[in-house]
Amino acid sequence: MPEHHDARVADFSSLFQFLPIGAYRSSRDGVMLRANPALVQLNGYSDEQAMLDDVNRASSDWYVQPGRRAEFQAQLVRDGFVRGFVSEVVRHCDRQRRWVNENAHGVYDPQGRLLYYEGTVEDISERMQAELALRQNEALWKLALDSAGDGVWDWNLVTGEEYVSPRIKAMYGYTADELAPRAQELDGRTHPDDVAQMQADRQAHFEGRTALYRNEHRIRCKDGSWKWVLSRGMVIARDADGQPLRMVGTHTDITELKQAEAQQRALETQLRESQKMEAIGTLAGGVAHDFNNLLAAILGNLALAREDVGPDHAAQESLAEIHRAAIRARQLVQQILAFSRRQTQELQRQPLKPLVDEALRLMRSLLPAGVRLSTRLASSPLPVLADATQVQQVLMNLCTNAWQALDQRSGDITVSLDEVELDAAQALRLGHLPPGAYALLSVADNGPGMDEATQQRVFEPFFTTKAPGSGTGLGLSVVHGIVKAHQGAITLHSTPGEGTRFDVYLPLASGAADAEAPAPAAPPPAVPAPPGRHIVYVDDYEALVFLAGRLLRKQGYRVSTFLSGEEALAWFRVSREPVDLCVTDHNMPGMSGVELAQAVHALRPGLRIAIVSGHVNEALLDAAAAAGVSDVLGKQDSMDALADAVRALMEAPPR
Repeated sequence: MPEHHDARVADFSSLFQFLPIGAYRSSRDGVMLRANPALVQLNGYSDEQAMLDDVNRASSDWYVQPGRRAEFQAQLVRDGFVRGFVSEVVRHCDRQRRWVNENAHGVYDPQGRLLYYEGTVEDISERMQAELALRQNEALWKLALDSAGDGVWDWNLVTGEEYVSPRIKAMYGYTADELAPRAQELDGRTHPDDVAQMQADRQAHFEGRTALYRNEHRIRCKDGSWKWVLSRGMVIARDADGQPLRMVGTHTDITELKQAEAQQRALETQLRESQKMEAIGTLAGGVAHDFNNLLAAILGNLALAREDVGPDHAAQESLAEIHRAAIRARQLVQQILAFSRRQTQELQRQPLKPLVDEALRLMRSLLPAGVRLSTRLASSPLPVLADATQVQQVLMNLCTNAWQALDQRSGDITVSLDEVELDAAQALRLGHLPPGAYALLSVADNGPGMDEATQQRVFEPFFTTKAPGSGTGLGLSVVHGIVKAHQGAITLHSTPGEGTRFDVYLPLASGAADAEAPAPAAPPPAVPAPPGRHIVYVDDYEALVFLAGRLLRKQGYRVSTFLSGEEALAWFRVSREPVDLCVTDHNMPGMSGVELAQAVHALRPGLRIAIVSGHVNEALLDAAAAAGVSDVLGKQDSMDALADAVRALMEAPPR
């Protein structure tokens, strides 16, 4: 037994001497009895006895902070041990300060009597300095980010505690002492639509699938409003298994950026819609142009047929029905042409209020029973630069759309007219209008209203919510086209169950409105053409060529007709017949009207030449003048109009 005891003592002595951290033994009354080399070195000595002598007779305290010795001894007496007692101490030899981590326990005999104390002292000065530097660095980067405008957060993922900088709190309208230091405070204020993506982005970073956490979401502010923030962060501490322990990051207010992006998307959508409307308008205009030619032939031949059979013929009733149907078709074509902006537009400065009054008088006679029409019209005339017919068509279409929305139920339609002043921001929202004074024409109903999907498509051509056969879907498209052509804007306000209101903005014309133009004089009665007057008529549309030739011949003219520019030019080259007027369409396959005019002018320099086109513009006028053309006419929408135009050319003095 003594041999084993001696061996254990020898082992302990060896461990005591070579332990890499300081170790000691002290008596029950606190006198240090032994110190290992590591503790001697920690205290700045080279000899154990010298250190023991100094320590045991020192009058100054080992601890820097007052009361730490009493705290250490009280814990040792109470519990019989002390663990992890971290303190700043002063070395006795040179008064240098160090940070140490102490552990101690009592050693007792078999009867439980305290024999002495043993303990360890570890120098943790470097670790404490590193932690202090880290805290200082954290303070610096938090201060830097706060100063740069980014609020800082520091999240303990284990406890759920989160430091939120005063700047973040101020961002959401809170004071520095509001909001508890818990992550749930801000998470609970996150918009419900944004929570799932925020959690998914966090998890991706926690699992190492993304190097940085980045998420945009909305936070509810103290006043109830929502603010967009860009949250960026990084896990800076993980446990041995790689699980995240601590994460730090910033919040940046991106509300204005999000608003700008939303405005940009709205403008892009508006541009796409404008381009789509323009493309459809081009297509519709082309179709309507060709269809108008067909209708002109139908109506012209119909007029001739009614003359041929006489007023008492039994076919007159059927011919009258054909005429009414053709007129309705021509009105539809006029709507299509107005939508495509190809209809001839006559903008004149005139008061808007009389136009509205006149349209409303007609509208009252058309409204079904049970629909009440009320008005709130400005007393001032509100001068605008407008085409009277088209503006009245806008009001008629909007009122018709309103009473049809009531769907055979009783209801109210309110038409109001007033002057408004648009500032730059309001004008921009309405579609890049110039700011200034505008006439505001509104048509409101108390019908069922529209849902969001319907509002998005309401101005599309051929879109209608009516039953098949009940509408063309062109009414609001035409309104949209006319308003845009008048440099104005139209907006829609509607809520399901609460009715609909259309607002039309038209720029007020500068200066006073022109005086009302005198009523046009009645046209003089048609007289037969002087005998022998010769007209050459050229068009690639055979039905119009046949009809024009027949109509002009009935008026007393001698007419030569051709179906192409090449055919007409070949005749001019060989014929010596006198010609008083050459009328040619411009848009023909092969040789155009301008090219024909140039060639004919070279053959007969004094001949009067007129070009007819559905698309008269400056380029055509310049080219026609250079080719020797004396007159450029817009496309007539009836044979009567063509005959009147030809007669006017024949009677006008030569240019």
